[in-house]
Amino acid sequence: MAKSNQGKEYLIKYSDLLAKAKSGKLQQNIFLFLNEKSLLEELLSETGQKFVGKSYDAKQHIRKFFSGDKQIEDVINECSNLGFFSEKKIVLYRVEKRTGVKGLSKDDKQALINYFRNSNPDTLLILHVQDTEYTLSNFDDFRGENITFYIKEETNSAEIEKWIKEKLEGYEVSEEAITLLLRYVNPSFDEVITELEKLKTYCAVSKKINVEDVNLCVGLTRDFNENDFIMAVMSRDMNKALKIYDLLSLKEEIEIRLVSYLISAFISVYKMFDPKIVGFDQWGKRKELKIWGKNADKMMEIYENYKNATNELKIMKAFDYIYRADKAFKTSSPDKRAIFTALISNLASL
Repeated sequence: MAKSNQGKEYLIKYSDLLAKAKSGKLQQNIFLFLNEKSLLEELLSETGQKFVGKSYDAKQHIRKFFSGDKQIEDVINECSNLGFFSEKKIVLYRVEKRTGVKGLSKDDKQALINYFRNSNPDTLLILHVQDTEYTLSNFDDFRGENITFYIKEETNSAEIEKWIKEKLEGYEVSEEAITLLLRYVNPSFDEVITELEKLKTYCAVSKKINVEDVNLCVGLTRDFNENDFIMAVMSRDMNKALKIYDLLSLKEEIEIRLVSYLISAFISVYKMFDPKIVGFDQWGKRKELKIWGKNADKMMEIYENYKNATNELKIMKAFDYIYRADKAFKTSSPDKRAIFTALISNLASL
């Protein structure tokens, strides 16, 4: 929200602002104080579909300008639709902080005011302030002109819960799952939408989202790393290993990285059969096996348990399983999850 004692009359709930966009009730020229990217994109999409019509395409119908690197004449010319054929469009003018300038320069403000007084009906102009520290009084010159101010109110829990349900349309989600999700994340639409996309991907087959899914997909991944996958494999917990893999699969080329981690892990287990290493103290073993980090003791215990339940011949089989999986991943169109399911099953059974 803009940093000012003024402007209370411009405050609006995001849900109400979005409803205006969907109904086509947004004014032709608006000054928008909105600091979250996901909401801006959603608002532009709804506005475009209503203002432009069925042919709306963001790449074609939205023109973006930034006060820091564009001459105001470029913005005015774009808004004025000076081409031979007229077309409906949205012009987004991002007002950025500049040294020595409070909001916009005097000349830029006057040029915009002149445009507001004779604006093009085929253009919807949005002056956008993303920085929460802007002061509304810097833009007093625009008051009384043909422009409407909107300042998004701070979001309460009820509104963000309603927004989450709308974003999860098509999924069965429990109230407990939504409550837990909001415990894990900050009350930020941008942060929530990222976690919702993870959940939707993770639960794409079942179309159901429960507390366990949130714990795995959001709670664990807040501080998740590939070591958790290795620990699950070494603990022979196939179900947990697969769930963790499904979460990690959102990362780019994660399969190659996990194969590398598995090779390193099984090399460490294989070394543990060396009589010389068996005689080391815990610190010596950790150093030789390169097991570090806050979970080093737990990882060492898991390695030792795995080693005690297998033998060197089986470890050699593990390398063969990993090698074949790695080779399969490098084919033209591998079913990655099927390959990993087989790999984890094989390793857990050794």
